[in-house]
Amino acid sequence: MSALERGPFLGFWEVDLVKQPVFSCPEVVALLGYNASEYADGWTFLKLVVDPTELFTLKKSIIQASKTLLAKPFKHNLTLKHKDGSHIYLAVIGRVRTSQTGRIGIDGTFEDITAYKSEKESSRLANQQLASFIHQLPAAIAIIDEQQNYIAASNVWKDHFNLERTDIAGISHYTLFPLTPKIWKQYHRRAMEGENLSMEEDSFLDLYGNMEWMQWEIKPWYQISGTIGGIILSGSKISERHAFIDTIMKAMMTADESTRVKSDFLSVMSHEIRTPLNAILGFINLLLQDPRPDQIEKMSILKFSAKNLLAIINNILDYNKLEVGKIVLDNIDFSLKELLVSIQSSMQPEAESGNIELSLFIDPLIPDYIHADPVRLGQILNNLISNALRFTHAGSVSIRLALNDTDDKQIKVAFEIQDTGIGIAPDQQKAVFEMFTQADASTTRKYGGSGLGLSISQELAGIMGGKIALTSTPGQGSVFSFVLDLDKCLAANPGQSKPETFQPNLNSLRVLIVEDQQINTMVLKNFLGQWNCVCSIAENGKIATEMVGSNDYDLVLMDLQMPEMDGYQAARTIRQFSGDKYCRLPIIALTASAVPSIKGQILDAGMNGVLGKPFEPKELYDLISELTRN
Repeated sequence: MSALERGPFLGFWEVDLVKQPVFSCPEVVALLGYNASEYADGWTFLKLVVDPTELFTLKKSIIQASKTLLAKPFKHNLTLKHKDGSHIYLAVIGRVRTSQTGRIGIDGTFEDITAYKSEKESSRLANQQLASFIHQLPAAIAIIDEQQNYIAASNVWKDHFNLERTDIAGISHYTLFPLTPKIWKQYHRRAMEGENLSMEEDSFLDLYGNMEWMQWEIKPWYQISGTIGGIILSGSKISERHAFIDTIMKAMMTADESTRVKSDFLSVMSHEIRTPLNAILGFINLLLQDPRPDQIEKMSILKFSAKNLLAIINNILDYNKLEVGKIVLDNIDFSLKELLVSIQSSMQPEAESGNIELSLFIDPLIPDYIHADPVRLGQILNNLISNALRFTHAGSVSIRLALNDTDDKQIKVAFEIQDTGIGIAPDQQKAVFEMFTQADASTTRKYGGSGLGLSISQELAGIMGGKIALTSTPGQGSVFSFVLDLDKCLAANPGQSKPETFQPNLNSLRVLIVEDQQINTMVLKNFLGQWNCVCSIAENGKIATEMVGSNDYDLVLMDLQMPEMDGYQAARTIRQFSGDKYCRLPIIALTASAVPSIKGQILDAGMNGVLGKPFEPKELYDLISELTRN
């Protein structure tokens, strides 16, 4: 008997099967509101039993026990009428006994279970109210007991799982769902052991064998005693949402594939365009080393045009990087003044050719060294200044830097590029920052340009924490400005940078050029020859590995895209040769590709560095010097 079933003990009772009296204790009589004299003789107080069936069952148990002499106790509940008309509930427990004289009798105890019966009735009513409440819930919820039988379920639950809107209380969950997978039965068992389970997305078969998707939770519910009485199931069908997400994912995959195809196309095109540009700029640089006086102007214009074409290609690639979120800032310590002076110097020939005054003013309160990305900052300024020069017929372009604020860690610098050019109408000012857009269709025909520079500059400024503003009056000029919070230099004393001297002497360095394009080979041989290098040529990676295996070289310049064996495979093969010299041999990748991830692939293949085509001769010289310590 559980603690919940055991009520207050009242007293003993006894039946002598010879005399057959019933000895009721005064406590029972008092409990019923009577005195002992009113119901003291034998079976008389049993007349107060309300339900004849209960009395019949009790007598039957007494008779059966006396006949079989079973030692196993029996128990019955009796409902008796109190003197005031209310009901009292007793638990009657009896057991056969035999005396030493051989007399047979039955004795037992009375327990008052009125409180328990009232609690049980209250619980029953509460369960009815709970079931009624759950039926109307706007969610799919079901409560089942420890035998997996339903206590209550909401109408939404029944609708979700195609159950008739009838009372399913008392029906086994597994009867309603005979195809319940083993894993679900394990979930139910784990919840019955006290575990809370949930799943954001799961599949199941409905009553008709159709695949559905749902989000669900399974939790135990507890009785007053603290024991687990069963589990609560809740869930919602998300098949429509799942189908929608599936559609979105497919669309995203299609978009990703489209982006990949576009990225691959741009990569291939940039490689194909950069390869001849490398030759053009290479030979221009060679010719400018010792030109005739009448060639200087023509060579300078030719170089400017080639670099302008390269800038357009770079802008297109940057647009692609920005579109897929692959622009990453590379913050280092550098001289802000040197960056601006360098940009001004590179733009000076164009300004002079147009009779335009190009001036630079830097607030003396701005620290010389800062910590930022000089390449991206330079790209923004190059685009803005180049645009200003392009759209200014006469007059001036001024570059101004002012210190707006400062603290221990940062400075706030205002950048301003002002020109006296053609200006931009108010209704066209927003459009100039959009991709592939210029203020007017005639602008492209008259002034050229891809319509990418300002858009990319705005995106880069945003990544750096600023925003480019524009004020302009048609016919009077424009002002482009932006403000950046820049970190102060991390080094305590960065010092002044020393001007670099270009001393083209590589001291008879033995170099293997691995290149399948003859014109690129000619450019490299010319520069390396001027720097006192001894050059050998390999037309592809396979020939290169054979030559490295049978000769001693101080350096390998490796193209990446070649027939027979590409540069990656060739570098890996060389690194696998036995001998320490093949592990230490510097290999520099020369590539016209501009895919952001290519540097990692190059290093993974065992190469020591990479230089993009086209390149400035000094860039190649410095990289060779660094790797060979010349």
